[in-house]
Amino acid sequence: MFCINYNYQSIKEPSTQADGFLIFKKEHTMELLELTQRERAMDTVQQAEPIISPGALKELHPLTAEGNALVTDTRQNIIDIMKGQDDRTLLVLGPCSEDESRQSDGTYSVYAFAQILMQIQLMPEIKDRFLIVMRCPPAKPRTELGRAGLEQDDLELARELLAGVVNMGMPLAIEVMDKEQMAHYGDLASLIWGGPRNMGSSSLRHTLSAYGIPCLAKSGLDGDVRFAEQAAMTIMSPHPNVRVTRDDGVTGVIPMSKGNPYAGLLWRGDSKNKSEERVVEGLARMSQSKLPYGFDAAHGNAECCDPRGERTAEGQVRAFRLFINALKSGSLEKPPFAVFIEAYLYQGKDVSGNTPGMSRTDECVGIETAEQLVHELAHLL
Repeated sequence: MFCINYNYQSIKEPSTQADGFLIFKKEHTMELLELTQRERAMDTVQQAEPIISPGALKELHPLTAEGNALVTDTRQNIIDIMKGQDDRTLLVLGPCSEDESRQSDGTYSVYAFAQILMQIQLMPEIKDRFLIVMRCPPAKPRTELGRAGLEQDDLELARELLAGVVNMGMPLAIEVMDKEQMAHYGDLASLIWGGPRNMGSSSLRHTLSAYGIPCLAKSGLDGDVRFAEQAAMTIMSPHPNVRVTRDDGVTGVIPMSKGNPYAGLLWRGDSKNKSEERVVEGLARMSQSKLPYGFDAAHGNAECCDPRGERTAEGQVRAFRLFINALKSGSLEKPPFAVFIEAYLYQGKDVSGNTPGMSRTDECVGIETAEQLVHELAHLL
C-alpha cells in the first residue's frame, strides 16, 4: 500500500491492497501501472507522469563534503542553543517560500539573499550574539488559491537551489508538510518546522519522530499553544510502524521510531482573534512551557499588528518591536531561543513573479529592514 505523487497531485492512499495500485522501480522513477475502474470512472487522474525518486534527486543535486559538514555542525549548534548550552540566539531569516527568480546579473535571488546573510553573520556585533539560518520553504501550505511554492512547479530545481544555498555556506531551515519532503530535502535542513495546517496530522508527527533534526511545531491558527505542545511531545515520543519515504520513492515502515528529542515550539500568533495584545499574551504563555520555543514575527503576529488584519511587512515590524518590548519589560518567563523574520531582497510581494527578489507569496520585509531589526535586537541583548 503506497501513496504515490504524480504531477505533484496526491493520489490518496488505497484502503486495501486490492484497490489496484501497482508500482515498480525503473530508472529511479515510479510508474503507475493500473488504475481501478472506480478511479477511471471518477477521472481523478488525467495524466500520470513519472517523477524522479528522492535518491536520484540527491544524486543529481548532492551536498558537497563541506555542505554535509555545515548541516551536521549547524544542527548541533541549534541543539546547544535549545538546551541553553550556547548563549547565542538563533535567527531564521528568509523568504516566505522559495522561488526561481534571477537578479539582473543572472544570479538566483535566493543565492543573492544567502550571500547577504553570510555577510551579516560576520559583523562583529552579530557573530557572537546570533546564529543565522536561512528559511526557504520549497512549498507553502495554502488555505486559498495561489502559488504553493517552487516544488509544485519544478521539484528538481527546488532541490538544486536549496542544495546550492547550503553548498555556498548558508545553513538552511525549511517547513515540512509531509514525509515525502523529508525524503527530498531532509539532508539539507539544519532546522525544520511544521505549520498548524500540517502539524495536526498524526502521520506527519510520527514521521518526524524518526529524525534527529531540530524541529519546531507552530501554535494553532487560533493561537492555541497547547496544540504546539501536544505536537512537539508526539514528535519527541517513539511510535510503532512509522511510515517514511525511502530513497527509491517507496513508502517504508520503521518498526519503532526512537522519538526526536530536539522538538520545540514556535509562536506564530493568532489569526482568529487579532489584536496586538494577543502577540504578547501568546509569547508570555509560550515562555511558560517547559519546552524551548521561538517567536515568529510573521503570520498571525503580523496580522495582529496590521490595521487591516493582513500579513504585511509593516505588521511584521510592529510585531517584532512588541516582542523586543516584552523582553525589555521582563514579562517573559524565559526568552525564546529563536526568532523568525520573513525577509527577502525587496519589501512587499508580487504574486506575478515579475519583481525578482520580492516574495511571490506572503509579504516580506526587505533585507535592509531585516538587518535593522537584527541590530535592534543585538543592542538589547
